[in-house]
Amino acid sequence: GMNSFNHYAYGAIGDWMYRMIAGIDTYDDGVGYKHIKIKPTIGGSLKYASASLQTYYGKVSSGWKLEGDKVILDIEIPSNTIASVYIPASSKESVTENGNTLSADSKIITAENGYVGLQLGSGRYHFEAKKMYKNVPYIDETIEDYKVPNNTDIWPQIEADLKFAYDNLPE
Repeated sequence: GMNSFNHYAYGAIGDWMYRMIAGIDTYDDGVGYKHIKIKPTIGGSLKYASASLQTYYGKVSSGWKLEGDKVILDIEIPSNTIASVYIPASSKESVTENGNTLSADSKIITAENGYVGLQLGSGRYHFEAKKMYKNVPYIDETIEDYKVPNNTDIWPQIEADLKFAYDNLPE
């Protein structure tokens, strides 16, 4: 009866949250999660989010939290995979990995639109970046990419979160 409908709606929202908020997704050029994409969306009233996914290759996880003027991103990439990881940051200089600035041999794929993108192999990574609200894309710019069922009324909450975030931008 109704439960199956609820399950569908929750499943769609769950999928949307995995891909949008925690930012875990996969590229079509690799079977399953062979080429992983991690691109979290920071904003609204959330102060932290994390998700993990069991894949054929092992566990992939992405967790972020806001702490003071920093965003902290902890990720785990399973063996035999590669990941394109997008860290919400204004520049590569503002990013550290395990306390060290990004080295020259870091495979930086992009540094634009409020993200620094890195190509990473398997392992656990701990990134910190200075929080730059003005440069971090908010949900309203990217929402069209995600299929959320039309009958699911989450828009008022998202709009409220965005307004809250905008009203509380750091100077």
